[in-house]
Amino acid sequence: MLERRTRFHADVLSDCIFAVGGGTLLGTLTRTVELYQPAANKWEFGAAFPTPIADHAGTTHKGILYISGDRASRKHCIFI
Repeated sequence: MLERRTRFHADVLSDCIFAVGGGTLLGTLTRTVELYQPAANKWEFGAAFPTPIADHAGTTHKGILYISGDRASRKHCIFI
């Protein structure tokens, strides 16, 4: 990954691995999204979240990545 992170969600969508949100090694939360393209062996940043997020859940369904909840229980849902 381009950024070190903990407490993030990783999932596979459209032949890419997504790393969503999480905490940095210094304990601050991040709102970044990264995607890895195995065929090109390349990481890149995707569109960032509107707010930092960590300790969240996620899944994919019919070509959509769903992210729900976080450590503060804001109970939001974001689609990628």
